[in-house]
Amino acid sequence: MLLSGPPSFRSAVNIALILLALTGLLVLPGCWVDSINGLSEAKYLGSDKDQAFDPILLGAWTKTNTDEEDDCTITVNVTAEGKEYHWKVTSKGRGCSGNKDTIDYYEAELFKLGDHEFLDMTARANDVCTACIAVHWIFKVDAEKDSLTLSVIDSDWLDEAENNNVTDLGPARGNRDMLTASPNELKDFCRKYAADEDVFKPAFILERNRL
Repeated sequence: MLLSGPPSFRSAVNIALILLALTGLLVLPGCWVDSINGLSEAKYLGSDKDQAFDPILLGAWTKTNTDEEDDCTITVNVTAEGKEYHWKVTSKGRGCSGNKDTIDYYEAELFKLGDHEFLDMTARANDVCTACIAVHWIFKVDAEKDSLTLSVIDSDWLDEAENNNVTDLGPARGNRDMLTASPNELKDFCRKYAADEDVFKPAFILERNRL
């Protein structure tokens, strides 16, 4: 999704964006909500007190659609280096959206905001061209021993909230699903609406692979 708007704004974000595509993983109505910034304030403060690490995310997870017309199996392998998570997403099956039989790689950081955890996911640094910046996807995380639920910001709710001045996350001109809010503003939003399923809608549930 390329940004539209005045040239000065496009230049500020180096014109192009690397968009994430968790191939076949999500089947959601409406548009994705992307963000120019992530949740980390380390760039500005040197460290981020809200960054967390939860070993329960590590391991192999699977989401399988068994519908004959939607035959798609997604396998997610999560490893870590320090507090940074590495996601390897493999999709197989004729029903996968995008390109089937593909492997995609992502980087992610976890943040504890209030009583809830949020995952900030983006493209790997090595996969971002010099003229591009990687956008971020923010997921609310509910992790248990055998299941992992990721919830996303509902674009329809956000659009209405922006129109009614309920919230302001700095939507880009010409693209209301591209946020320009600062990490601190994004964190405040997450803390405020974490428990509201009209805002953070459960997107999908992954089940842990067992040997």
